[in-house]
Amino acid sequence: MLECFQCYYIPSNKSIAQLYDEFVSPFVKKQVAEALKPYDLEIRKSISSLTDSMDKELAESGLSRVNSYLEYPRNALEHLISGFELMVHDTSKSSIFTKGMGLQSAVLLSSFKWITQQNPEKSVIWLIEEPETYMHPSLAYQSSKILEQLSRISSVIKTTHSLSFMPQSVADVQGVTTGPRGSGTRLHTYETMQQATEDIRESLGVKFSDYFGLTDLNVFVEGETDIKYLATMASYYQDAYDTPMILASDIVQFREFGGVTELKGFLRANYELIRQEVAAVSLFDGDDAGRKCAQELSGYFGKKGCFNGNQDYVIIPNKIAIEGLFPDQWIVELQEAHPAWFEFFMPDAAGGVSEFKVGGVHKNQFMSAMFEKVDLTPNYEFLGKFEPVLEALEAALKAGIKRLWPESALYQQWKKA
Repeated sequence: MLECFQCYYIPSNKSIAQLYDEFVSPFVKKQVAEALKPYDLEIRKSISSLTDSMDKELAESGLSRVNSYLEYPRNALEHLISGFELMVHDTSKSSIFTKGMGLQSAVLLSSFKWITQQNPEKSVIWLIEEPETYMHPSLAYQSSKILEQLSRISSVIKTTHSLSFMPQSVADVQGVTTGPRGSGTRLHTYETMQQATEDIRESLGVKFSDYFGLTDLNVFVEGETDIKYLATMASYYQDAYDTPMILASDIVQFREFGGVTELKGFLRANYELIRQEVAAVSLFDGDDAGRKCAQELSGYFGKKGCFNGNQDYVIIPNKIAIEGLFPDQWIVELQEAHPAWFEFFMPDAAGGVSEFKVGGVHKNQFMSAMFEKVDLTPNYEFLGKFEPVLEALEAALKAGIKRLWPESALYQQWKKA
């Protein structure tokens, strides 16, 4: 029964040169030998001229009973062929062994289907360890497709820590663990693909949030200027009240999304999983667009209870954007000096600002002008409208730390603050 099968094993510490010599080269030589078979007699005749000459010389020297022969190595035509050099052309043409290890592996994988087809009388089994070794993620995805094609004509069993090489169906996935005290290998199945991918991430110490480059503490905002406003004002708040703030520390990461719609899309797709691993709070402008997005997300997450006001998100009060947190008088003065910076401006009866909007191309100019006024102010009165926003974000981050790491030194540190 065993003669009906052919098993190939590709170890994780694979040497491409060794595997090429072991798997690819022998089959290439066989193919060439088959092509040369019709010329076997001619080849033998061409090399017999040497042995005929040698025999003649031996006979003339009194050794007529000694004869010489030239045979193929191991008496097989295929062993006469020393080999072929595999060339690869990507940006330039050169030997496969001069390419990156990831590309070498991918090219080698592409040969397995042809090798399988050279054994039509046998059932071929491929045992492949960690095919993702040395591979860039995009190359890994493409190589996974190569193995998928291979599995249609042979049995392919692979071990992997890469999500790119995961089968499409959870029925084809088995987890591998060692038994107690190293007593052997144990296999277990999964009910869902999410369980399988979580197992890989946990075994590698990789979290879902790592794919987005998130840290333990994160603040999501709509635009780039929002980051500078929050970081700068948090630093002033810390100085004004002599109170350390997470927002002013280097352990928090601010992440902007280029607009409220993009922020909403990211949260809708990922927040349920992200909040299980990291503390994150989103800041929305209090304008119509910001409040609408926050409302839609609250409705979407609904009974999941994972998007609550002043815990998972904060809305700037009084239905204004973050630029409206500066003193009204400063905004009025700036509008009088640079009216073109504003898409619209609506004063109120008291000489303040009822509503306004800064044009997208002028947001950085507006911010620089406001920071100039901050630098010239001898006190911290400009923090007035910023304080509730900063305090709400700070409290949300502390709540996230408490929820995820209640016993950590990080929680104890900011619990006292």
